[in-house]
Amino acid sequence: MMMVAGRTYPAGVDAGGIYYALQTVFLNTIKYQEEDPSFDPYSLKVQATKSRIDDPESIDATIYFTAALTLYDPLFEGSFQYDYSGDTTKAVINSVKGADPREEFDAIYSAVDLAFKNIYNQ
Repeated sequence: MMMVAGRTYPAGVDAGGIYYALQTVFLNTIKYQEEDPSFDPYSLKVQATKSRIDDPESIDATIYFTAALTLYDPLFEGSFQYDYSGDTTKAVINSVKGADPREEFDAIYSAVDLAFKNIYNQ
């Protein structure tokens, strides 16, 4: 809902309706892809990757990793960093924009350390 909430809409339109429409698009896309005999997700992934990367080994590595092959990331599952407005994200963004990364992360170290301890009950 965060994509559609907090905006001004014309009469008869609300965030819930837009969210419903968006989800309908996503679900129908999946449905129609599954019904299309010519749809080949692997070929599309190869094409999309080749449009951004030109190193063959990097292309192979990118295509190899699927959701089933990636590791569980506790940072984004029920923890302190569950959205794009969290302290960790802000520190990364500030660092990319030129702030000193060491200062950015030192400022949030205690909170991050406590969150990890809470996640792992230590």
